[in-house]
Amino acid sequence: MPLLSSYSASNIGKAFHGTIFSLTPHSAIVEFHAGIRGYLPVSEMSEAYINDATEHFRLGQTVKAWILNVEEAEKRMRLSLKDQSYWSQGGQAAFEALEEGTVVEATVSAKLVDKIVLDIPSGGVVLRGSVSVEHLSDSPGSKAEKKLAKMREGTKVKEVLVLSKNLQNRVVVCSMKPALIEAAKEGTFPSKYDELSRGRKVTGWVKNVEDFGAFVAFAGSVEGVVYKKVCMLFICY
Repeated sequence: MPLLSSYSASNIGKAFHGTIFSLTPHSAIVEFHAGIRGYLPVSEMSEAYINDATEHFRLGQTVKAWILNVEEAEKRMRLSLKDQSYWSQGGQAAFEALEEGTVVEATVSAKLVDKIVLDIPSGGVVLRGSVSVEHLSDSPGSKAEKKLAKMREGTKVKEVLVLSKNLQNRVVVCSMKPALIEAAKEGTFPSKYDELSRGRKVTGWVKNVEDFGAFVAFAGSVEGVVYKKVCMLFICY
């Protein structure tokens, strides 16, 4: 296996041997050749759920790490110990073919503090997805927290909405809000700006709230602004 000796974006998707330089229950720093280091979160240490990384790894241990993304200017890298070879074996094609705004089936592969991780079968491979706790129900708060508490690894989820795709991390960002899933089925959850027209009724979710109003998001990169003076005319999730 070649030596990793630079923070180059060309290394994304490749694997290198490194040693664990520092270790906490939630993350590790892996060091490669010539002092090159990368960040390894506990969620990327195993396909199985790990609560405390110090119970599974030790300082100085050699690991085979895959490069998920690189920020060359800041000299930062995000790593994974999960086999990423699927990307060159149909994973990239399946990722690109998966359409934002569609409803798919998935399986819960891990439950974290603020989200669940999903396995999404697509095009003969399994893609990785995630659902934040806010997107587990139409109403954020206690109802979403209770739903997260009930989630278990291996649970089959029949309907998951593809919100967007993060190419750098190769993660499909999803939602389990029933209202958004229903809207996607009815064709009222747009994924492209050319699907919008004046007077058309669509369903979205509140992404951010400011003093002047709220930003409402849909699938992909489609977003809009609802100003405070007209907020009462809209029902957002």
